[in-house]
Amino acid sequence: MPVVTYTLLRLALFAAATAGAWWAGMHSWLAPLAGLVIGWLLGYLLLDKQRTRAAAFVQARSEGRPGRARTATEKDAELEDELDEAARRGEPARGDDARRGGQPARGDDQA
Repeated sequence: MPVVTYTLLRLALFAAATAGAWWAGMHSWLAPLAGLVIGWLLGYLLLDKQRTRAAAFVQARSEGRPGRARTATEKDAELEDELDEAARRGEPARGDDARRGGQPARGDDQA
């Protein structure tokens, strides 16, 4: 529901800004355009909390979806965690070289 709330508040700001421009004497196609710009600015300034809630809701819903493929960033973070934990235990790291079949990465052989 935070996404719906945020969207309705943004539409309300657009409508209010357009009505304000119309009331101020801008009786042309520029009134909705001015309402769009003013509504965007007001939404950016006034709706930070609602925007943050909506973004968190979408992110949580995306991460909780079954069958979701992991991103490259998530895979990289997992590999980094494995390397860090292996280093803390004093074990040899099975890291990136093991996943490439023992082939060093480009630039790894340079000292």
